[in-house]
Order: sequence, then structure tokens, then C-alpha cells
Amino acid sequence: MSKRRSSPSERAKGFAGHHEKERLGAREDVVLRFARKYASVVIVLASLSLVASACGGEDSDNDGGSSGAAATQELELALSGGSLAFYSYFAADTLGYFEDEGFDVNIVSTGGSAESAQLVASGRADAGDATIETMLATMAQTDLYPFYNQFIREYRGWVTPADSGITDISDLAGTTVGVSSLSGGEVPMVRYLLEEAGITDSVELVAASEEPPIIGNAIEKGRIQSYAGSTSTIIGVTTGTGLEVTDLLPPEFQEGPIAPVFTSEEHADDSEMMLGIARAVSRGTLFCLTNPDACLAAIGEDRPELIEDPEVAAETLSAYFEFTTPPEVEGRYRFGGVFGPEAYERYLAVVSSGPEPQVEDPDAIDLEALVVTLDEDAINDFDYDAVVDEANDYPTN
Repeated sequence: MSKRRSSPSERAKGFAGHHEKERLGAREDVVLRFARKYASVVIVLASLSLVASACGGEDSDNDGGSSGAAATQELELALSGGSLAFYSYFAADTLGYFEDEGFDVNIVSTGGSAESAQLVASGRADAGDATIETMLATMAQTDLYPFYNQFIREYRGWVTPADSGITDISDLAGTTVGVSSLSGGEVPMVRYLLEEAGITDSVELVAASEEPPIIGNAIEKGRIQSYAGSTSTIIGVTTGTGLEVTDLLPPEFQEGPIAPVFTSEEHADDSEMMLGIARAVSRGTLFCLTNPDACLAAIGEDRPELIEDPEVAAETLSAYFEFTTPPEVEGRYRFGGVFGPEAYERYLAVVSSGPEPQVEDPDAIDLEALVVTLDEDAINDFDYDAVVDEANDYPTN
């Protein structure tokens, strides 16, 4: 079993922070709300299915990590919230996976993506995470280097009733699209996709709510013909009303760099640091996917506020698994979270479009030079079975 950190409460700061509403924070708020008010919705969601070696070298006593380095590198890691969305990081911290990679990590939970991006850009944090929209907006002002993604699947959706006759976004001409709010995180993507389909002027966007009963009623009464918002909200609608839906979100936007982890120019050439972070977080993910009860028990050792309500915590964790579970290859998870510049280009097109673009000059961001593509084999260079055994043997009482 990996060595546990001696005083994590002194290293971890600001866990009252929360994600900005339009993205990760909205996801946590929604999941918790539905866990309490629509427990069956969250259970359905659960049923669906933010770095490496400070130094290299082999060490037979490093408990599954790849570095086993004698030297310790201080690592300030800014996460855009303190929720269970970051279960992989929190588990890896408690279990000593960052320490195995040669890091003395301090996880700072910020007030949102903008703060995380600014901490990294100013050099006050070595690495951090943010929603891709916020990261790209910051990159328009200063260079950031994205290298890893814990979230690899989009947690926003866009649906229409299956019997509406609408099968593609281009079919929405002359209709009304409901969104969570007109400032919601899904709106830039909706506007971009409508523009790509050439039907922007013939479609009305209205704030329909985030509450499934209200949205379901709006669809039933014909006030909206489609809805874009968080996946949990959509599942709340379909579960509560029995509504069958057609997914309108294009495949190229269903997976990608949803909330990248990035560093600044100071560490742009430090691939060992980036790999160490990615490997530690991957081990934390594997631990939690193997034994969710052990995951919550480990997280609760250092962050008990996240598991105050065990039932809600379990359902919330399961919901996040859908967006963070990697693909399986020959019965084992293949960790990566690495996307090339082309994946980021799609989102850059989104944030630089519309009447009030977040990025006014997309050509100022050289994604080919800034996006770091780590070696996935190196990310997976840890003792997989040791992590699985640790998870299965971990005390949960």
C-alpha cells in the first residue's frame, strides 16, 4: 500500500471553493440537487456509464508509481473547485500517489476556472485546471500549455423529443431552443452549432430552467422544441416524464478536452512534471473505479466535508464516473486524457464565434505550439494490479 501523507490538512487549502456555475460547478450543484430531490435520476445517471515524475528512475519500493525519485518537487496544483468532481486528485493525494511521483503537492481549491487560470498564468501555481472556454480565453492573453484531461466526455447535451421529426440541428429552423439560462455554459456551443447550420436567425433561444419538471412541461406544451443543458438535467427530464429523446449534439463534441489541466511557460518543457501529474491522477481514478466505497473512505480521511451525506456522496461520485472513465483495452482501463491541437481547435471556434466572443482573435492562440501531447504509454507506466489490490483491500468502515 502506498505511503499516506502525514499532514494533508495543512497542505490542502480552500476546500469551500466551488466551480463556476456554467461548467463544473453547475455539474456538482445539479448532481447534488437531484441526488436529494430526484434520487432515481442520479442513480440512472450513475448507471450510465486534473503530474508525473519529478524525477525518473526505477525504484522497487515506490508502490506502483513510476518515478521513485529521492528528490522532492513542490507542486502547487490549482483546481477550479473543491467538489467530488476532483475525486481522482483527492484520492491520489490521500493515498500518496503524488508523493510516489516525487511531489510535495499542495492542492488549492479555487473559486472557479478563471481564478485557477490566473494562478497558473501568474506563476503562483505550477499547474491547474479550468473549463476549456476559460482556459482558451486566458490563452488569448498569455500562453498556457494544456497537457491532460480528467474529464474526457462532454457533460452537456442537446435533445429533442424522438417523435418531433427533428433528427439534426439543421432541422431546428423556425423552432425555440430551451437552455438552462441565457448565460449558461451550453449557450456558446448552441449558438456556434446553429451558426454552422446556417439557421441562427430563425431559431429563438429561451431560458427554460434547470428543473426537470419545468423543462418537461415546456416541451409537452410545445413552448420549446429542444433543450440544451447539463446531462443530469436532461436525464431528470426523461426519467420524470418518460420522454424518449433524440440526441442532437454532434459526435465531435461528445468527447474532448472538456476541462484541461495546463501549466505555464515556466514548466512548458517539464514533461516529467506533466507526466507525473497525469500518472498520479490516473492511479487515483483507477483506485476509485475499482472500489468506489474505498475511494470515498480515502477522500473522507482528509476531506470529510465531501462525504457528510454518504448516500449523496456515492451517487455524486458515480455520476462523475460517466465523464471520467477511460476506455478499456483487453479488460484494463487505458488512461490518457491526451488530445491533439485539432480537438482544442473545435472549442476555439466556439469561443471565438457569436456576437460576444470570449476570444476575439483566435489566430493569436497557436495551439500547435502550445498543446502538449504526452506519451500515453508513459502515463500508464505504473503497477496497475497494485492499485487494484490496494483499492480492494482498503478499509471502508
